Order: sequence, then structure tokens, then C-alpha cells
Amino acid sequence: MINAVSVTTMLANHVAKKDSYRPSGNLQDEDELGDDALLQKFSLEYMTNVIDFYDEIDTTTGKRKHTWKSVQHRFRRVSHRRYLTRFRNYVERRGTKKQKHALDNTDELEQLANRFVEEAKVEMQHYSPNEIMNTDQVGLEKELHSSRTLSYQGEKSTVSAVKSQNAISHSYTLQSTINLAGEVVGPIYLCLNEPTGRISENVQAKMFQPSNVVITCSKSGKLTKSLVHYWRDKVLAAIVHKKCLLLSDAWLGQGDEEIYKRVPGCKRLVIPKKTTDKIQPLDVFHNRQMKSIIRHAYDRVMLDQLPISMSTRNNIIRLVSLTHSQMSSKIFHGLIRYAWFASGYTDKHPGDFKTVDQNRGHESFWGFASPNEVYLWAKYGP
Repeated sequence: MINAVSVTTMLANHVAKKDSYRPSGNLQDEDELGDDALLQKFSLEYMTNVIDFYDEIDTTTGKRKHTWKSVQHRFRRVSHRRYLTRFRNYVERRGTKKQKHALDNTDELEQLANRFVEEAKVEMQHYSPNEIMNTDQVGLEKELHSSRTLSYQGEKSTVSAVKSQNAISHSYTLQSTINLAGEVVGPIYLCLNEPTGRISENVQAKMFQPSNVVITCSKSGKLTKSLVHYWRDKVLAAIVHKKCLLLSDAWLGQGDEEIYKRVPGCKRLVIPKKTTDKIQPLDVFHNRQMKSIIRHAYDRVMLDQLPISMSTRNNIIRLVSLTHSQMSSKIFHGLIRYAWFASGYTDKHPGDFKTVDQNRGHESFWGFASPNEVYLWAKYGP
């Protein structure tokens, strides 16, 4: 029988202040704020909304639709009429020089991303779809929890409960690999968080060790350069048969080209910095779908108050193994092919497909439909 979870600890989360907040302080001091300081107090979008609201014209009378008192009532943080002039001047200048520079950088990054995709597509012509791969790491807290909850307006802090405060401040890392054919390739790489940075032989003897998970650890739960070498030997070398084109991000820990020379036939393309959210297939669509399965398991345990500690070593391994097994199902091949399409590497849409949430209830998808399912995997594994 599974032991009961530890006593619930309380965690205080500060709630973001709402528009009911009225700024205090000397008005003259606030009038002397520079553009940067003004932007810290009011976003450009907020200032635009204020001006648009104040300038709105009543089509029947041709006069302003809202008075200054209406503005104060709608935007409580705007405590004096002088703000309208400052907001208007700021908006007409279309923001600060820093914002314009950021916009320029955005255009440059988009051009850089497009150029990389076009160059990659040329290189991809020399490989078959199952030889073109993308790998990426994603960090997960030992206990997933929501940062949002219902609260009273104006409340300064809201108290919520978690099973373990330690579990929400420590994480582990997963590294998946997918190919252009729409398949999850090889085992998933799991880096556990261990205080000593190693797993003793006694612990290993009792540890759940599924065939579709390669397990390692570090003190932080994050990968290091030496652990990337271990991933190469245990995962990458096993999935590369003759040749492969590997797309991965510019993280320095995996940047040494000597790492990949040890795998015959492997050529690596480095996705430019700050573009992964647009052109890395795993980031664009796959990873959040994988997280959806993991989060749903945590939600079932919390909502049904099941006596299962999700942050234990073996339950983390079981959940990762089950999640990887589910994402490897044929019903998700279209989803993975779409991730490549959405990133720009293919021009042909993969056709209709279903997301993780839409596939719940499918005969080949175990979506934690009941508390009994959670009990079964926690006790026996996938």
C-alpha cells in the first residue's frame, strides 16, 4: 500500500496588484519621472488604453464620450490629469529609444531565423525524414503547481498549499529527440536532482529502471557538459545508424563540436540564440504537449487527494517513462510533423491531427481518466 504524503506545508504567494491600487507619493516627484521610470510604472499598452479611452468621441454629440472623472474611475492608477499629457507625448513618440531598438532587434532575429531555416532546408535535401532530428532540454519542477487562484480584489497576499515546499523549488531535466518523419526517437534522457550529485548503489538497486528512460543526475537537476557526453554515448549514438542531421540550440554546454565527432555520420546545425521559440520544433509545439500529460497526472493526484507523493524518485521516473511512451504513440505522429511545419522546415501541412487533450479517451492513449489509473502506474509503473 502506498504511504500517505507528508504534512501539507503552506506557501504564501503574492498576488499581482490590480487597477484598484492608487499610487501614493508626491505628485511633483512623479511628474519628474524620466521615460524609463514612467515605463516601469505604466506600460506602453496601458498608456495607450488610457489615451484612447479619454479621446473616444460620442458619435451622436460629437463631444468626448468620457469625462476626466470617468478616466479616474476606469484607470485608478492615473491619479492626476497631468498624466494624460505625459502619456500622450510618450505614445506619440512611440515609446523610448530602447523600445525602438528592441523592435529593430526583433526584425533582425526574424531575419536570422528565416535565413537559418532556408539554409537548413538546403542541407536537409541530403537526408531522409527519419535522419533529420531535433533535440532539446526542458526543466520541470518536482511538484507542478498553479501560480493562479481565485482571490479577493485588493488582497495583498493569498495563501495556498503544496505537498512539499522543497519539491516546488527543485527541478529535474528531460531531453527528448524527434525526427522529421513525426516520430519520437530513442529513449528520453532524464537528469534527476540529487543532493550529492550521484546515485548510490543501494538506491540504484531499488530504483525503477524502465527501458525507455536513460537516467543520470546532478546536484542541480540540470545538465552539465559531462552529462551531455553521457547523453551522446547512451542516447545519440544508439539512434544514429548511418548518418543524421541534428538540430539543437546554442546552449554552451552542448556547443563543443568534438562531442558530435564521436558519433559517425552525425552533422549538427546550431539554431541561433533567441530564435528557438520560432524555429525549434520541440519548443514550437511538442514540449508543451508533453508537459500536458505530466501536468494532468499531477492534477489528478491533487484534485482527488490521492495518497501519492509525486516528487519521489521512482514516481518521477515512472511518470517520465509513461509520458515518453504516450508521446511515442502513432496517434501523435501528425502532431510532431506539424511542429516541423510550424517551424518552417516543411512546406506541406501534415493534415488533420489531434493534440494531447483531444486524444484523451483514445484506446491507445492512457490519459489518467480516473484515480485508479494513477494508482496503477504509481504502484506498478507503465
